[in-house]
Amino acid sequence: MKIESDIPLKEGRIVIATDILLNGDTASQNKIALQRERNILLLRHITGEQQATITHSREGKPYCSLFKSISISHSGNYTALMMSNHASCGVDLQVYKEKTTQGMDYFMSEKEIAEVDNNDLMRNVHLYWCAKETAIKYFSISGIDFKNKIYIHPFRSEQNGILHATVLHTQQHELIISYRKNENYVLCFA
Repeated sequence: MKIESDIPLKEGRIVIATDILLNGDTASQNKIALQRERNILLLRHITGEQQATITHSREGKPYCSLFKSISISHSGNYTALMMSNHASCGVDLQVYKEKTTQGMDYFMSEKEIAEVDNNDLMRNVHLYWCAKETAIKYFSISGIDFKNKIYIHPFRSEQNGILHATVLHTQQHELIISYRKNENYVLCFA
């Protein structure tokens, strides 16, 4: 296991790891089972608690008794684990892929497409996707229309920064989302 990044937060932290090696035969396990095993190994590595476990709600939201809330993301060979003492948190990590940019009209509204900074289109489109994923994890929402029910307000794209999101679900929610971009991926968290 290689810790790629360890980000301290006011009320918790985010750890990003790669190369989490699993024991035993992984060929017969499905993708979700493998990801959940990686999550537990990373949690145990970070906390030093070898009995630490992660459970999931019916909707798939992860829980761990060591923290008030946790959030997990997987993309490529990366696993991001956010642990928080707040009632809720959300994290998403996206490795840059051209197909995400090609499919931006699936998850970005016409208004967002018109507002996106075209100077670094691929990374900025990933930022929109990542921010919307973070919002649904933060609010524990499933089955929402990304394109029309989550709006990312215009922003100036930087290496690190914040975004403002409006989520229309059972009621309107506002969320401030932090982000960090590097050469391999974008990370969003709230």
